[in-house]
Amino acid sequence: MTSSKTPGYLRKSRHMRAVFLLVASVAVLLVALLVSLGLQYAKANQLSLQAQVPQTQTSSTTVSTNTNNSAPQQSVFAPDLASFVGATFDDVMAVLQHGATVTRTQTTYRQGVEATLITIVLTGEPADSLAGTPTVYLLVDTDFVVLEAGYKAGMAYLGYGNLSFVDAVENAHVVENTLTEAGLPVPAGTVTVPANKADYASYGLDGITLAFESYEFTGEENGFSWRCSVDYDYTQANATGNLANTVRVITVYVS
Repeated sequence: MTSSKTPGYLRKSRHMRAVFLLVASVAVLLVALLVSLGLQYAKANQLSLQAQVPQTQTSSTTVSTNTNNSAPQQSVFAPDLASFVGATFDDVMAVLQHGATVTRTQTTYRQGVEATLITIVLTGEPADSLAGTPTVYLLVDTDFVVLEAGYKAGMAYLGYGNLSFVDAVENAHVVENTLTEAGLPVPAGTVTVPANKADYASYGLDGITLAFESYEFTGEENGFSWRCSVDYDYTQANATGNLANTVRVITVYVS
């Protein structure tokens, strides 16, 4: 049996197709390789960006947390009440300043002796929308010499606005700190809340809703007698359902 020879033009055509297929295959492989490298680069770049974003968010969150948890800044300070005792009314007014304005005088008696209670509002100090403006009280004799000096202010401006009654007294030492500002350096830890809550807390008609927390602490230091009351009034807080509306006031007297 005799085989026929493949014509030359057909062999040439087959050779060209083989070369074309080889070139096309190589081109496809190169394109696939380039696409793969491009995808890997893009993925690596995305991962890099994602790795940076959490760091930025963490930094922002940390700053925000520190700001929210920072203690309230104290903007007013108790005057040196100890130095007022024994001074004249005029001397005290000269020292007080801060827009000191007499708003009331009231005749009273101390140990059977006539005296005058003078109320002085420090109008130059920031006013608390709930607790009012810081106020000084002077009990003077008939010669206008100070027998007793007092001071009342909203606790928010003294730096204790967000604290509970017990925390303010026992942990933040609001009484000792205020007395120290008032000229009587009472050591921290001297004052504690009574063990029996009934001694300083009172409740509404339901017997459950806390209405007031109030207690007057007393003592002696450096030859002076002092008394300091811490008062929390929850009336507005209960009415609005917002604990921020609690009226927190501290009042200190030195004689």
